[in-house]
Amino acid sequence: MENSSKALIIAGAILVAILLISVGIMVMNSLNKPIEEVGLEGEVQEAQIHNAKFNAYIGSKKTSTEAKQAISLAKSSKISVYNAATGEDVINENDITLGTKYTIQADYEDGKISALRIYVPNN
Repeated sequence: MENSSKALIIAGAILVAILLISVGIMVMNSLNKPIEEVGLEGEVQEAQIHNAKFNAYIGSKKTSTEAKQAISLAKSSKISVYNAATGEDVINENDITLGTKYTIQADYEDGKISALRIYVPNN
């Protein structure tokens, strides 16, 4: 009889230990959620800051000066610039002619601008 009562006490102690471990894990998980959310907010803000530099240049009916400035900014930010009509790289600002209007679009990767596509009209 003593052995069975000791076995029940040990089983109860094991159940209580499992319950305490489960509660501890739930508390740790709830504490980690705000930390993860802060990390995600930082990534979003970083992407917004990166993209803000280019927002003035994205759109249609952009002047040749704006197109050249966009190319220069993209080069300094190590972002590819493509002639959207041909798919070729726009190597330098010499591909842009005065008096022509351009459409500039952005390609995104992980929420950040990864490339610019400039529609260079055929002259």
